[in-house]
Amino acid sequence: MLLEAVQSARLGPVRAEATPPGWAGRLAGMRILVVEDNKVNQQVAQELLEREGALIGLADNGALGVQAIAQASPPWDAVLMDVQMPVMDGYTATRQIRETLKLSRLPIIAMTANVMDSDRQDAHAAGMNAHIGKPFNLDTLVTLLLEQTGHRPPVGASPARPAPQRTADALPRRADAPSAQTLDIDATLLRLGGDQVLLGKVLETFVRDLPAQGSRLHKHLQAADIPEARRQMHTLKGSAATVGAQALSDLAAEFEQRIEAAPEIAAEEATKIVARLSDACERVATEIHSALTRLLPPPQPPAYARSALDSGALTDELRQLQGLLRRSDMDSLVVHARLEEQHPGLPDELRTSLSEAVAELDFQRAAELCDQLIQRYTA
Repeated sequence: MLLEAVQSARLGPVRAEATPPGWAGRLAGMRILVVEDNKVNQQVAQELLEREGALIGLADNGALGVQAIAQASPPWDAVLMDVQMPVMDGYTATRQIRETLKLSRLPIIAMTANVMDSDRQDAHAAGMNAHIGKPFNLDTLVTLLLEQTGHRPPVGASPARPAPQRTADALPRRADAPSAQTLDIDATLLRLGGDQVLLGKVLETFVRDLPAQGSRLHKHLQAADIPEARRQMHTLKGSAATVGAQALSDLAAEFEQRIEAAPEIAAEEATKIVARLSDACERVATEIHSALTRLLPPPQPPAYARSALDSGALTDELRQLQGLLRRSDMDSLVVHARLEEQHPGLPDELRTSLSEAVAELDFQRAAELCDQLIQRYTA
């Protein structure tokens, strides 16, 4: 919640859109459970469908989805079910909903990056009613939900509540803007209904995980943990497509198929795969950071911020922050936010690394970075 609040603040002034008299979204009042382990796809589905008037619940895997359905009161009107998830996959979850919970009429829509005919057949065999690919088109998904539930849009319903926009009416573009093969921001913005605020949130969520993709895959391949390696590539394939990084999505799909076809991968080939993935992730991360500098206005220090770096006060606050971090105390989030506001003169390379570590709750790494800053300003 704190991270989302900080992201919203960084996105600058939002032009408030007055709700038209009598406005109601096409899904007004519909209760939809999204069963999805991918945080990027959760975020996109929740915000877009809520803008259509739906009431959204989230479950991180099939087991939690089954539990949420069993305990729901009033019941869910529809379920959007991912297929490949940890703990319990979408097929197993659907069978439990049909056979154990005896909910034969609950519409369950498979929502996955797998779009081959065989995937549709597997979804149907498991008891799912329909199938939609990711990244999804909002109008297509809304139409499918209306068809499957029999829900009728309220009288006067509009296609969607107007998307919040930054003060600027269009996303600034650079003369050397990257090609769509690396990062297609325009297509992503179109899928998000022109919502630049949501685009900024989604890009920031996605890019945080990119630096660790290569090392994570290397760990799985080295341990011969093929299911986790495949799941990682499947998740990356879907989330990269959602943010418009189609080349990275295609590469993840290639590796997913390679791992599935021949689980035993020689060490030399595994090294090449990891190197290609790391390189692709680095290129996409660079383009995302560039896009975010155009999406996000430069942060303005508050009026009470110190005009010059006070090294004595800074080191005292860093020691306080470091102590909280070493105890894994959540108060460190508040202290870190105050430190950033009051000391805008911190070196960029350490400020960024410290902010990322705190945002990811990597307290050990954040404490080490505090130590580097303390040594720099007490030397």
